[in-house]
Amino acid sequence: NFRYFTNRPHVTGSQVSRNHTDIFIRLWREYGFEVEVPEYQVLLSYPEEDNPNTVTLFNSATGQVEHNIILKINATEGPASTQQYPYLPYLAYATNGTVQAELVYANKGFESDFDELQRRNISVQGKIVIMRSLFGNVPNAEMHGAAGVILFPDPLDYAPEGHEDRDTYPNTPWMPPDGVQRMSLLPSSGDSLTPLFPAVDGIYQKPMKEAQTTKVPAQTISYADAKVLLSKMTGDLVPESWRGALDVAYRFGASGNTSSNFTIKLSVHNKLAITKIRNVIATIKGSEEPDRYVMIGNHRDGWLFGAADPSSGTATLAEISRVVRELVREGWQPKRTIKLCSWGGEEFGMLGSIEWSEEHDRILKQRAVAYLNTDVAVGGNFILFAQTSPMLANLIFTHTKHVKDPLDSKKSLYDSMLEKMPSRENPKLPYLSGFQFSTDNLPFCLLNGMSTADFSFFFGYKGKFVLYPVYHSQYDNYDWIKRFADPEFKHFTAMTQLLGRMLLDLSDASILPFSVTRFAYSTKKAFQSLEKSSALLQNYGVTLDRLRDAVYTFINISKDFENAIKIRDGQRNPLLLRMINDQLLQIERMFVS
Repeated sequence: NFRYFTNRPHVTGSQVSRNHTDIFIRLWREYGFEVEVPEYQVLLSYPEEDNPNTVTLFNSATGQVEHNIILKINATEGPASTQQYPYLPYLAYATNGTVQAELVYANKGFESDFDELQRRNISVQGKIVIMRSLFGNVPNAEMHGAAGVILFPDPLDYAPEGHEDRDTYPNTPWMPPDGVQRMSLLPSSGDSLTPLFPAVDGIYQKPMKEAQTTKVPAQTISYADAKVLLSKMTGDLVPESWRGALDVAYRFGASGNTSSNFTIKLSVHNKLAITKIRNVIATIKGSEEPDRYVMIGNHRDGWLFGAADPSSGTATLAEISRVVRELVREGWQPKRTIKLCSWGGEEFGMLGSIEWSEEHDRILKQRAVAYLNTDVAVGGNFILFAQTSPMLANLIFTHTKHVKDPLDSKKSLYDSMLEKMPSRENPKLPYLSGFQFSTDNLPFCLLNGMSTADFSFFFGYKGKFVLYPVYHSQYDNYDWIKRFADPEFKHFTAMTQLLGRMLLDLSDASILPFSVTRFAYSTKKAFQSLEKSSALLQNYGVTLDRLRDAVYTFINISKDFENAIKIRDGQRNPLLLRMINDQLLQIERMFVS
């Protein structure tokens, strides 16, 4: 099924994306699951196919065009494919407009980068800012008065071994010079016309003129094109920490003392459209606690072929659902209800999952047990990366010990995680991350107070995990996965086994396998971070004494609670078990309003 999900572009709202939705509807109904298909009318942002965005370099002296970037290219599934698909790189929700101005380089666009520019008396007011990051901080550039923003993937992060054909895909896993990424710049997640409410019929929808877009035009380009622009820049050389890996001198560009010999004309022609998206929710009723939901999910939509993101996760979810069907056929029924979730519209701002969590907020706060997510199930083969609520730590540790490392069958996933990335707080345990990357588990954690986790096999470079180098580009395709990430699909198998084991444990365990004490200690860690600002808070008459007492009281009570649970381990009184599990479910919910 993975090959099928990646063979054509499937951006949200496209016919292929609708076909993928229909596949899950048909498949899960054939399996005998109860299937719901909730629909939402959400605001999406697309490029104009007949009027692509452009970035043009003009010679200031002659007015002549020296370089013209037309953001429309033909993409294929891989070097052996002749079938071409139009690919228009853009930044979703970037405002329309045309601006022409001098260019200023702002590193990665962090607030500290703009502080450094100010310290050097370099103003970005009325200038176009170029930044070497897909995650460039466009709002920071806007706040400092920029007229436009250009983002590019610097080869320091995406092609550190060189930029020649022999150094990049398809010969190596690294991003080719013409690789261009897509990204959403939606300032807040969820449908921007129905904030905090589901985008369903009957809900008030803000007028289109109030849609959330950037204040200035913004566009993404390749590092080959960025090299041309950067090579023309004047001004002082940037500090070493600001330099990327292009074969050019990285300079600040236009400043009060240095005029540029060229200008950049940035033209963005994105269009906004209210579009129907669909989720697919399959339900397998629980035998003992049908009103308790154990959830697992992935999003279907991709920016183009979307092999790693999201189709590796889509294929994993499909395989898990097949295994669940086989267990049901053999007479098994989960004690708690299982919900399999296929989301739409994630790339534009987690639209499908957020709208659904908003629609069912009251029910989820009362009934949901946990949500397991895999967005990029396989983006590499270096290490299993889990971003999770601390409540699920023990669950993860338990089951990674029972799944073999795909690259070394003598080791478990737990062993390889511990070896490659031990915890900073406790080197005897593997590292588990907090929520670093936004994906569909976040709304269930932040809005509904659920314990959630997201799992991905990450790419590695020089002993460290890094984002896979063709992320969100036209080269995130089946061929790249087959060549470099998982040639024998062993990591796909391991992910399916891991998520399947955790799903069954959460649905069948008499007492929920939650890590209360780990969660309590995470509040201590958060408090210690806040405590670093205690002197500043005292200037405003704010002390942290009571909060400190509350944190340490919570830790002590958590230890007592877990000890009490251990004493009752093996207990068969359903009422007592229900009481314990109800208390466990409410712990994280206490921290959301």
